Parts: sequence; structure tokens; C-alpha cells
Amino acid sequence: MQNDGADLMFPVKDHPSDKPSWAAMHITVPDPLVAVGPGKSRGVTRNGNGTATYHWKMSVPVANYSIVFNAAPYRLIQDRVRSVAGGTIPIRFYVLPEDFAKGPSLIAETKKYVAFYEKYIGPYPFRKEKLGIVETPHLGMEHSTAIAYGNKFRYNADGMDWLMLHEFGHEWWANLVTCADWKDFWIHEGFQSYMDSLYQEHLHGKEAYLQSMAGRRRGIQNKQAVAPREARASYEIYMQAPDFEKGDGDIYAKGALILHSLRYLVGDEAFFKSLRHMAYPTKAMEAITDGRQERLVTTDDFLTIAELDSGQNLDWFFEVYLRQPHLPKLVVETLAGEMRLRWETPGDLAFPMPVDVEIDGKIRRVEMAGGSGSIRFTGGAPKVDPQGWILKAAD
Repeated sequence: MQNDGADLMFPVKDHPSDKPSWAAMHITVPDPLVAVGPGKSRGVTRNGNGTATYHWKMSVPVANYSIVFNAAPYRLIQDRVRSVAGGTIPIRFYVLPEDFAKGPSLIAETKKYVAFYEKYIGPYPFRKEKLGIVETPHLGMEHSTAIAYGNKFRYNADGMDWLMLHEFGHEWWANLVTCADWKDFWIHEGFQSYMDSLYQEHLHGKEAYLQSMAGRRRGIQNKQAVAPREARASYEIYMQAPDFEKGDGDIYAKGALILHSLRYLVGDEAFFKSLRHMAYPTKAMEAITDGRQERLVTTDDFLTIAELDSGQNLDWFFEVYLRQPHLPKLVVETLAGEMRLRWETPGDLAFPMPVDVEIDGKIRRVEMAGGSGSIRFTGGAPKVDPQGWILKAAD
């Protein structure tokens, strides 16, 4: 319902800024179906006429597109996982009968994702409710506390289920932290796409992460701003103008690449602080489970956090990468043992992005105050941005 609208199912102010403080669902289905909704089960009423009514209540704020139920002849697998915040998180997996034997393996994998996300961006936000997974015929969706899972238990060679990793991560980037307007929707999808690539580093090291980010570079469109200042409808962010029939994935891949370049610019310490502070601005908020931990955010909120954590002025970075669609171009000139570097930007926007160059196997950073810089070398020409940290126009 994220694109088509929750108003297809019930009267609602269909905007991400309008999250109800709680939601209850009472779903009557014929036997032997089981209905699963958000939050905690409040019991089942057997109606004596071949139907049953399932009662669910989400006691904390929830995005209107997460007020969804699924019904099938589910079997329930119960488990738990310990949280970094202390205590345990109840796990409830509603799985189709034919896949019941496969369920425990997905739960075991999901426990790894809990540890990963809690390490980098803080405690699972809805441990008061549940960590819910519901097998569905469609691929997946981040319905809070009832993650829709339809990847058919297909694992990568390293055991990872990319769909579960991605949709579960939206419990932080969408359900804990929700964009105040669709124009800032990259905070959901770009941040989560970044976490997907970061998981490769978590499992396999920096080179695997860099390869993942390089793969994202091939799919970006650069046809519209990732985070325009003007309000947008959801289809205007997801799809390309003017007919809005063709998808635009830049809030995913380009959003992740923008965070990748920000990490390079400010360094790991400041970058990972800013990610965690975007999820939970204070340590005290990490202990809250009654709904006050959730908040609406904008791109400017992240700008403020990143500037505070890095001690840098980052207006120029956000202006070039997020507020307009075109990428900066790096002009490189080599002459008589000197490499000269110069940024060209749309409208001559300021862009003092430093550039790494590799000389004789050693990486050196060229500062680009005013958008240009140079470096002397001997031997072969230096390799520019050898690890692919900077999002820029192709040569």
C-alpha cells in the first residue's frame, strides 16, 4: 500500500507524516486460515460458524501502509533472540505448512541480522511488540512487526537472504525513523540499501563492500533529485517524470552511493556516529519502547546530525548530491609530472570534495579547496579514486 495508498483499505490521511499512535485489527477468516497483523496477538475468537476472528494490536505509532494483515493456513514457529538493550525479543514466524521445516533456518539467519543492525544503529525498536515474519506470495515488504517474506528461502552462497536482510532493516529506516514527506523517502530506501552493502563488509571485509557499492553505480539514472526541497507524492519519487510509468531507483542505489561518499569524506568514526544518531539521537532514546523512540525526519535533520558528528560544513555536499540530479564531473589533466584535478558542477555549485590518488602503490589525498587541486609525481600516472569512493560522472 506504500504506492497505491492505504486509503484503498480504510479512511486515512494518506501521508507518511500522519502515523496513528496505535492500531488494532480484528480479522475474521474461514477455518483453517490464520490472520496475522501488526503488533501483539490479543487472542482469537472462535465464532462457532466455521470462522475465527483474530485480534491484533500495535500499541506504538505505525505507518499507515504497515496496517496490513495476511491470511493463510499458517503454522507458527516461536523463538527469541537477545537484544543489545538487554532482555529478549520474541520472534514469531507465520510460515506456510509446506515450508514449515524451512522456517528455523530463516530465523537463525535473521538473528544474525539483529546483531548486525543493533551493532551499528542501535536496539531493535519494537522489542515490546515482536519480531514478526509472515510468508507471502509477493516478494516482500517492511510491514512493521510483521515483515512480509516471499523470497522462498533462497540463500546466497554465504547463507544470506538478501530480501530478509533488506526488509528487516526497514524496522529502523522506515518504521523507527520515518520520512516526514515523500520527498525525503531516500532516508528509508537509500539508508537501507547502504546497510545491505555494509553487511557485505561485516561478513567479508572492506573489499566486498567496495565491490557491492561499485555494483550499485551501474544502475543509477540521475534524472531527478534524490531529495528535492518541494513536496512530492510517493509515485513522483518512485517513478520518472513526465508519465510516471517507468521506475526510478535512485532513492535506493544513488542514495546508498551518496552515503558511501559521505563516509569517505568525513571518515568512519564520524560517519557511523551519524548513522546511529540518525536512528537514535540520544543514548536515552535507545531504552524507550513505548513509541517515543519513533520520529519523523527530513534530509535537513541528517545534514545537522552529520555536521555535528563530523565538525564539518556539509551544505555543499548535500546541495550537489541530493538537491539536484546531475553528478559532478572530475576533470583530470596530466603534464610534466603534475596531475591537476578540477571539479565541474551544475550551475558551478561549490564542491570541495578531496580526491584520493594512488602513486607507486600508496594512496594520497588531494585537497580540493575551491574545487581544484594538484599533486606532483614521478613514474607512471597516478590512479584517481582507485577504490571508487566518490560518486561522480563517468569519464
